[in-house]
Amino acid sequence: NLALHLRKYTAHGNLPKKRRRNRIPRHIMAGKEPVSFDPILDDQRLIKECSNYAQSLAAFDAEFSADPDANKVENVARHADRAAAALEKIAATPAKTAEGIHAKARIVAMVIEDAQGELQKRDEQFFLSFAADVKALLQSTIDERSHNTLGKRARRSLWSSLARGRGVLRR
Repeated sequence: NLALHLRKYTAHGNLPKKRRRNRIPRHIMAGKEPVSFDPILDDQRLIKECSNYAQSLAAFDAEFSADPDANKVENVARHADRAAAALEKIAATPAKTAEGIHAKARIVAMVIEDAQGELQKRDEQFFLSFAADVKALLQSTIDERSHNTLGKRARRSLWSSLARGRGVLRR
């Protein structure tokens, strides 16, 4: 009976599938979002959004200059809305590598030009996130230099106090 059963399933290619167990038990992962450990993937999304922002601004400018009557306002507004949405995503996404910061740096001039002297809330958020990203990337270098500088100052002040003390004793 078992042989007949196996022959029946193997003849049609319908083998019962073996169930695989997840590596992490479900009760541990319950209610938790998957964690991204690869900063390059996050920065690829950021670079894509920076590209989308630049393309939307270029499309906005091209369509606005091509339509002398400005009667296709909805098309022009669509590009402006896409650029605004992309800038909000860029501001909300922290750069984790130098390439991500470079992508944000490339659109700084575009954001300033697009603002035309009037910074909106999303523009301010972008500049604040850009400054925070640069600070975070350079923080280890800053800490290392300040540690070395403080150590040198401490050694100098110790030496100068010792030298002053010797001078006082010699007089």
